[in-house]
Amino acid sequence: IFNRALSPAEINASYNAGLYRLETNYTDLAEGTYTYTAYAQDITGNVNQTETRTLTVDTTPPTIIIFEPTNTTTNDNTPHVNATQTDANPIDSMWYSIDGGANIYGSWTDEIDTSTTTLSESTHYITIYANDTAGNQNQTTKYFEVDALAPVISINSPPTNFHGGDVWMNISLDQRVSWCGYSIDEAANVTMSNTTLTDYNKLAFGVSQGIQTVTFYCNNTFGLISSTSREFNNTEGFTIIKLTGTGFTPIQNNANKYVSTSFADGTTAGIIHADGVYDSMSSSTTHLELRQKTLIAGNMSKAYIVYTKGDTDTIKNRAPYIQNKQIEKMPNPSFAFGINKKYKIQISLEYTNINITGIPKFGKGYYEIQIENKGKLNQKPIVYIDKY
Repeated sequence: IFNRALSPAEINASYNAGLYRLETNYTDLAEGTYTYTAYAQDITGNVNQTETRTLTVDTTPPTIIIFEPTNTTTNDNTPHVNATQTDANPIDSMWYSIDGGANIYGSWTDEIDTSTTTLSESTHYITIYANDTAGNQNQTTKYFEVDALAPVISINSPPTNFHGGDVWMNISLDQRVSWCGYSIDEAANVTMSNTTLTDYNKLAFGVSQGIQTVTFYCNNTFGLISSTSREFNNTEGFTIIKLTGTGFTPIQNNANKYVSTSFADGTTAGIIHADGVYDSMSSSTTHLELRQKTLIAGNMSKAYIVYTKGDTDTIKNRAPYIQNKQIEKMPNPSFAFGINKKYKIQISLEYTNINITGIPKFGKGYYEIQIENKGKLNQKPIVYIDKY
């Protein structure tokens, strides 16, 4: 050990270095967290100690649960992988392999949530691994089969009978696909968007009236295409345009084609139909309402909302200008809208605020009005007007 002669003092120091050691061995400790401290006392009674240290005994590997893929046949050649683990102590990492191939790593600790690379049609197995911070490792394996099957399409919309120019095209599928679209009466395909992995939809604008056929197409990841069709009848219907608020004092004039009311702040609002394509107008203490024929492609029917600091006679006097589309002659704001559209308006400098719904206030400047279909009342669609 030494390559030179040691002095008596050095020899004595080497000997004494091993005299004052404390060593013990504990066996059969149960799993858990332990703390320990070492103490020393000299012959005069002086005591010192080390800092408290913590020791965790963990010999149990993590428990792994594989949710996806399942032990079944799938028609998805990039199946979803979802697995979790449970362990008394933190997990260091999780990873997986397919068919005993190279390990695939990610930033996974408590859960793996991903998709595999493209797999062939065959029986495969996936092995999930988990390693905790104590170095305990576990693994579990699940077998599954990939078999190419064409997607099954279920049509949710359009209904077989509906009214109006716009309708939702909506379908559901039994598997994930790479593309879906539709065609009406063999016209060009329209690509649809997916809201989930198996739900696709698209709002079709300006659908013609009459009996027509819509065909849906979907292509899965194997390149297999399915299609299904539905015949529907789009007939003339009516849309209710409703201006909601509080404290209405309704005044209705069918001859001049308007309904109007005075808001609490003295501002008068009215709905005026410009071109006469309407069914009826009504009002109550909570809303103004205009029932007009549903807009279809090419129908330029308009309805106008008018605000004035005058009275209903002012709105009546405005009606001819509005019907002649001479909105620029109006000193106070008047604006038109079609169904499911947004229009920008300007609040006149004459006003400090305008109350549309009885809650939000309009100040000076530019705003947008949202016309939104909120469902049906007595089998008729309801369109609400609100600040956008």
